[in-house]
This record gives sequence, structure tokens and C-alpha cells, in this order.
Amino acid sequence: EARGLVTWHASAARRALRFAHPLFAEVVRESLSPPRRAQVAADLVDALASTSTRRRDDDVLIAVLRLAEGLPGTAQEFETAARVAGSRADLGLAERLARAACAVDGGYASRVLLADVLYWAGRHEDLVALLQEPSEPGADRALVARAGLLIASSLYWGLGRFDEADEHLRNTIADVGHPEALELLVTGDTYRWAHRARVWKLGWRNLHHKTATIQAEFNI
Repeated sequence: EARGLVTWHASAARRALRFAHPLFAEVVRESLSPPRRAQVAADLVDALASTSTRRRDDDVLIAVLRLAEGLPGTAQEFETAARVAGSRADLGLAERLARAACAVDGGYASRVLLADVLYWAGRHEDLVALLQEPSEPGADRALVARAGLLIASSLYWGLGRFDEADEHLRNTIADVGHPEALELLVTGDTYRWAHRARVWKLGWRNLHHKTATIQAEFNI
């Protein structure tokens, strides 16, 4: 510290020791062997994960350390960090973290998250290619709807393929809407509607029909 190599940074109840210049950190990092770098990264991850003052930045730092040194991590950890990075407009880091989540298990939720990042990065061709494969059997209807909306928006706004966008949106509505209508018919409620805010449920109106009913015929 006296030689100006490191500085202390205070943030609320936490004090962090940092190199005074990024080049100093790079020199130290390059002087370590790969196993030693991985061990230091693992120690930092354990220390951050065990602290009672966890912050959103910690989720990103832990994920970046895991990614940089090849440490194992869960899809959920990488997804959480990707969302934080995306919320701060760091789309490059958000994409890396979302791809890491996909690499862990290749789950549909991870793919939709990556597609979300690609959309805001203007990578519409990549997004459409990523989501061409059908959703997993039993996939969350909200995820299916989100994926359909991302594809339709990319086709329409990003690629100018208006007819394809309209067709894809209609297909998504048919795919997502029918199971939800059946849930409402059988139970009198839907999971998605039940979790809406009270102001939404009281204020929503069907602009096309004053009254609407759901009818179904069952063949047993």
C-alpha cells in the first residue's frame, strides 16, 4: 500500500483491497501457474459465498472467477450473474455467462436467457437460429411465450420478415393459450393470472369483447 500498488475501497460495511492499476493484477496473474490461479480463484469464491454481506456484484464476480479458471458452477449461478450483467448493459459479459449456463446443462431456460441477451445486442439472426429447436416437453408456458415473442420481435423489427413474424406469433399464441384456457376452465384460475399484481387483475379489460367465455368438449 505504501508503494502505491494496492488501495483500500470502502463500501458500506465492506472494505476491499484492490490493485491500484489493472496492469498490476495482470502481472501477478500471469506469474501464477494455472493450478495456482485456479486454487486462488476457488478460495475467493468460497470466501465470497460464505460472507453474510453478499451483494449482486458478488454473484457476477463469483461467476466470472469460475468461468475464467474453469471452476465448476451451476446453470442457476451463471444465469443469475448474466441477468445482473445484462441489467447493467454489459451485454458482452452477459452473453458469456448465459452461454456458460447453456454449457452446464443446455436447459431451455438458459437458452431463452441467452436469446434475450442476443436480442438486446441486435443479434437477430443468431437469436432465431438459437431458438429454432422446439421447447422441451413440459417447458414452462411463460418461457415458451417469452421465446415466441423474442423470435417474432426479431423477425419483425430486426430482420423485416413481417409475414414470418406474424405467423410465428399466431403459432405461439395457439401453443401457449390453449393449455392456459384449459387450466382456467377446469380450476377457475390460472397460475400466471393468480400471481399478477392486484392492480393488474382489477384494472384489466378485454378491449375486443365485453364478455368472453371458454367452452370445451371432452370425448371420453
